[in-house]
Amino acid sequence: MKVVVHDASILIDLALSKTVEAWFAGGIETWTTELIFPAEIGRPEQRALFDAYAVAGKLKIRKITPTELETLVAAQVGLGTGLSLADVSALTLARQLGEGSVLATGDRMLRKTADKEKINACGILGLFDVMVSCAEGRPAVLPFSVAIEKLRDLMQRPECRLPAERCAEKIKLWSQNRTK
Repeated sequence: MKVVVHDASILIDLALSKTVEAWFAGGIETWTTELIFPAEIGRPEQRALFDAYAVAGKLKIRKITPTELETLVAAQVGLGTGLSLADVSALTLARQLGEGSVLATGDRMLRKTADKEKINACGILGLFDVMVSCAEGRPAVLPFSVAIEKLRDLMQRPECRLPAERCAEKIKLWSQNRTK
């Protein structure tokens, strides 16, 4: 993973799980669009948190011109999936950033559409995997024990609809790695 485009659900999950600092410590180029941030981040404390990373240049925000907005609207209609304009902006940005990019989303329809469009996609569990691993020459930024604690906390939140079975698998795997 070299470049990751975040949708609103992923930004919110990172904030709720209190893993924003760990994510940005990993050094992965991170993007979103102005239709997502700040537009879809409703909580003032979350806006302030991500605004600090945007000001520092760690969260890159793709501005949308009026012409590009028209293109996004046409793409939204053409996809016929019911995706929001913000979701289509994230999908389009991931495509524009090229082969090494990954779309991070918690939206099932957006992930299905990305798959159809041959765009790599993952959810918050994929980002957790990146934070606990030492892949691509980057150090792990989240110890297994902390990842387990953060994921368990996130699972308890009513606004998160993570797949319980997959979360349990991750926790089991990380528990085994923690003892090595």
